[in-house]
Order: sequence, then C-alpha cells, then structure tokens
Amino acid sequence: DRRMISTLVRWQIAIDQGFDGLKEEKGSCPTIAGIICDELTKFYPDNDYRSPVEEMFKGLKEFWGKGIFSLRAVRFRLKIDMEHKPSLRTLTIPLPISFQNFGRIIAASYGWHGKTPHFFEVRDKKTDDTIIISQDPFEEENIYFENRIKLTDYNFKQYSIRYVRGEEMFTIVNIEYLGTMDGFSMNHPLYEFGEGEAPPDGMSPDFYHELESGKLTDLRKELPRETCDWLEMQIRTSSFVYNPRYINATLERILQRFPDMYYRE
Repeated sequence: DRRMISTLVRWQIAIDQGFDGLKEEKGSCPTIAGIICDELTKFYPDNDYRSPVEEMFKGLKEFWGKGIFSLRAVRFRLKIDMEHKPSLRTLTIPLPISFQNFGRIIAASYGWHGKTPHFFEVRDKKTDDTIIISQDPFEEENIYFENRIKLTDYNFKQYSIRYVRGEEMFTIVNIEYLGTMDGFSMNHPLYEFGEGEAPPDGMSPDFYHELESGKLTDLRKELPRETCDWLEMQIRTSSFVYNPRYINATLERILQRFPDMYYRE
C-alpha cells in the first residue's frame, strides 16, 4: 500500500532529523514504525545503501511470490517546441500523485538540474488562463491527480505546464497525449521514450538555438560569464536524457526522497 509505505518513510525522515514524533503536527511516530524503518535503511556489510521503499517492496514480493502493485497510472507524451525539431518525452506515473512531485518528475525526465525550486502551474493554451495555481515545492498545501482534481475534469491536451524561474526564464512543456491505465505494477514513474535535446533548466526560448548548436559562442558576448557557465553545465547534463537507465534511476528516487503524504481532504 503506497500510503502505508510513504507514511513509514515520512516517520523515518522525522526520526533521522531528530524530531519528537509524539509532538509532530502530522501525527505520532510509533516506536515499532521507527524500528521497522531503521531495519530497512541500515547499512549492509558491503556498504551498499538500500532505500526503505526498495527493500520493503523486495521483501514483500519474495514473501508473497508475486507482484505487490496493480495501480492506476497516467501516461503522458510531453513536447517542448524547439527551433528545428521538438523535444519529446513519454512517461507513465502511478496515481495518486501530487502536482509537486509531478513537476519534479518532468524536470528529471528532461535532465534538468537546477538549484532553485520551480513554480509549477498548468495553463489553458487557448486563453492563457491558469487552471492549476503555481505549486511551490515547499508549500504544505498540495494538489493531487485523482484526489481533489479528477483527471476526467479536464481535456489536458488543451493545457500546458510552465516552470517559472523569473519573468523571462521559463520553459513551457505541452501535453501532447494523456491516457490512463489499470494494472500498473510499479510504485515509481517510468520513463519510456525520449527524443530531441532538452532545453536547459529555466532557459529562455530565445536561447534554444544555442542549445541545439551545442555551443554558447554568441551568448558569451552578451551575458555574464557566470550565466554562460551555468548554461553550459545545463547543456551537458541535459545529454543524460539519452540514457533511460539513468533517468529511471532518478525517477525511482523522487518518490522515496519526497513521499506524498496523502492527507485526507
């Protein structure tokens, strides 16, 4: 059960950070949960750190001799318009998922590695109206697919996702396709397909041609050195998207590092 496991992970994070579980606003941290989580997150003799989620799933699967999950999932085809050809990604994400983690998942699938959290919003492409308000990754309030917002409420092909770093620094990711599926057996997102260079994290559309050419010769005459160095670093990291194993390993860690809390609404 994803809710049970995310709760155990959250309790373990609280214990590791030295919080008094009995006084925490979000609920208590029973001693038995702490013992279980300590066992699941310990260092093994070969110094191979194993995440609590990974180890728990492995143990349960071996105990029952079958897959643990049969979840409903949502499948996206994402497109960023570039000068010469679009940058495409296909993802399958288990539900429910918060829009905060949805933003992290999309950023990881494009190989973005920014230091500043994004503000994440969904806009109507025809009217430019904001459908889902900006989601700060550090906000307590969260919005979920298929919780307070139902997938069937909207035609998501009409909407775009926007990551905002500043007035002129943003990237629009268009949703080309949306579908749902039952019986998804993974507890983490799956990166299925990628094609085309990904724009660096927060790069203005005016700079896309620099990315496609792979060099910043002209920009070095216009921008501060620190900015150009940052853009070059983003260009290098965006090349990781062509390694599905790397991207999927990153996606597996997102829900382990930032487990959705599933508070009742």
